[in-house]
Amino acid sequence: MPLDAEIRTSLRMERSLHDHVAAAAKSNGRNFSEEVRHRLAASFAGKPGGVDAPLDAPTQDLLEGIGRMAVELGESGYPHWYEDPFAFRVMARAIVLFMRRWMPKGEPVPPTPKTGSRAAEGFYGKRATVDNVAAGLASGAWAIADHLDEVYPR
Repeated sequence: MPLDAEIRTSLRMERSLHDHVAAAAKSNGRNFSEEVRHRLAASFAGKPGGVDAPLDAPTQDLLEGIGRMAVELGESGYPHWYEDPFAFRVMARAIVLFMRRWMPKGEPVPPTPKTGSRAAEGFYGKRATVDNVAAGLASGAWAIADHLDEVYPR
């Protein structure tokens, strides 16, 4: 990487946060600086609408809940959800059950798309369905994850 592509910076943080980052870095096979860069980049890459869009409270609660469930699964003695078919199914089911907390009443009928949105431009096909919109969202998330893995290899 060219010298002018990176800058050196210093950062103050509480000891407990430093310890958490250091433990995560070790667990992920990265050094401390790589872990901080990876987490900082990921915090911007996953924001809806671009890097500066804030997360609404229910979405933040969902993400934190998923993280807590993943940790609890491991602390219960099961393998990581991404390493074992049983643990994967448990995690997927737990996410769906947890999301029911915010489930709106009614049938899943696609609303009229906002003018100028990807949905209005036919991004999800002529007729939006739960499956094809979900596939589009998953594809975008995979692309972000792949990009982060290229920039910050694990």
